[in-house]
Amino acid sequence: MFLQCYCRGRFEVLLCVVRLISYFKYGPDQVLPADDFINWQPGGRVKLRIGSRGTSAEPPISVPGLLSRTVARYPDVPALQYKDQVRTVAKAFIKLGLERYHSVCILGFNSVEWYVSDLAAIHAGGYAAGIYTTNSAEACFHCLATSRANICVVQDKKQLDKILSIRSRLSDLKAIIQWEGDVDTSVPGWQQMMDIGAKESDTHLDHILKTICINECCTLVYTSGTVGQPKAVMLTHDNLTWDAYSTALRVGHITPGAEALVTYLPLSHVAAQILDLYMTLANGVAVYFAQADALKGSLLETLKEVRPTRMGEDVREDHGRGSIQRIVDADERHNMRV
Repeated sequence: MFLQCYCRGRFEVLLCVVRLISYFKYGPDQVLPADDFINWQPGGRVKLRIGSRGTSAEPPISVPGLLSRTVARYPDVPALQYKDQVRTVAKAFIKLGLERYHSVCILGFNSVEWYVSDLAAIHAGGYAAGIYTTNSAEACFHCLATSRANICVVQDKKQLDKILSIRSRLSDLKAIIQWEGDVDTSVPGWQQMMDIGAKESDTHLDHILKTICINECCTLVYTSGTVGQPKAVMLTHDNLTWDAYSTALRVGHITPGAEALVTYLPLSHVAAQILDLYMTLANGVAVYFAQADALKGSLLETLKEVRPTRMGEDVREDHGRGSIQRIVDADERHNMRV
């Protein structure tokens, strides 16, 4: 590793520089040097626990790498369309001011725009950070401030009003985008943002993708804030993609292109992200979006219409590894990353 390179002359110095550069040219599916298994600093990296056998031996992959792999494996599923949208929105985010290791906060109910914003933030080298729609303006302020948000994507005027009421206190916030309803003239709408991204070249985005590594944070998951201020958990690319991989194994018998899932649990919750976003993305599963009032009665009608082959639920236990947790015995330890 370049951090252990000792230079005794000009040739050695040049060799160290070449090694340093080489570490940052193979992203996003690269693992860069790290000193510890724990990190809490923006831009920091962690060691990965990769086993020699079982599920834990699955080679790590980044979020952008996962999307590209799905497009290559299953060209007939909608992932290709998603990839084009994700890259366009990622370029728009960069143009609007998203900096490396700053966040894009997403405030709204599950939708295509939620999915694309999440993946685009990660592709652009930032952090995706969902905010619960029930959060107060002050709770939203806390999430935006602590994640150093440069961009906030909101669903409608109700959520926009929360952000506008606190905008003057957010020094890092550079742009707000509204994806649904009559758009306030002070902020761009979704199509306007897409037009911004479409005009940008791929050069800057591709450069950023080369600097991304699997063992750095890409997502912040905030608690709902029912007890004190919302608290963020930093998740790496590997946390998300490996959890999706291992969960899919336990679900079993997923047929790419022939499965359908209805997403209704808030994507701000990590369980919904693993099941409804990353597991479906990895396996070419079609995702249908429930109405915002799904848990108030409309979900049944959506299920009748879609007839999903898969459904997710919020499972919480005290033991295990990953978002959908379960107790494991000693013989299964080799199937865990941690």
